[in-house]
Amino acid sequence: MALRLLLCGLLLTGCRAAGRNIAPLHNPPPEHWSQRVEDEEFDGLVVFRRTDHLYHSGQPSPEQFKTLQQRLGIRTVVNVRRTHSEEKVVETLGMKYVWIPIPAWSLKQEHAVEFLKVMRDPSNHPVLVYCWYGGDRSNTLSAIYRVAVQGWSKEEAIREMTEGGNYFHPFWQNLVWTVREMDVQRVRLLAGYGAPDQVEPESSHVSDSRMETRSR
Repeated sequence: MALRLLLCGLLLTGCRAAGRNIAPLHNPPPEHWSQRVEDEEFDGLVVFRRTDHLYHSGQPSPEQFKTLQQRLGIRTVVNVRRTHSEEKVVETLGMKYVWIPIPAWSLKQEHAVEFLKVMRDPSNHPVLVYCWYGGDRSNTLSAIYRVAVQGWSKEEAIREMTEGGNYFHPFWQNLVWTVREMDVQRVRLLAGYGAPDQVEPESSHVSDSRMETRSR
């Protein structure tokens, strides 16, 4: 029985990895879309820059957390995995740790609000949000940030999320639905941003002289 469960888990993991959008579906991709951060020091960890103060990735190792802090200046780490806590590792390195456990099949409005509250405080920047692969839950929260704070249309944010090479897996269409059906005004108000017409959208331009990146 245990062997059967293990094999089923490995099969599901393989299926989820195999269908991922690992390269942009547009050549070249729009310049304002997210960029993959290329750095050998990350030792294989895939990291995406949405803005100069928001990054998303898959699960880092303890050494990779240290590298992220050193190379990107990360101040706050947001973990959205449900069963893995890296609080001790992150806080030992001097970074702030926020845990928002989210099931991939049930990302709700309150999760988005909690994440946007973290993003609203400039003292938390730069922020890294991570999940297992870096392409589903953390990618979706980054898309919600695009819409709720930067003023992107939902469809443009969804295109970047699903077609931008951000490791999104089409299995999780519920996450697309979450972005599409989100009550933007309510989410902004609950997160403390005010109504959409009260704040000018942030620039989506990506620039950072600390590291060279390649568009994804």
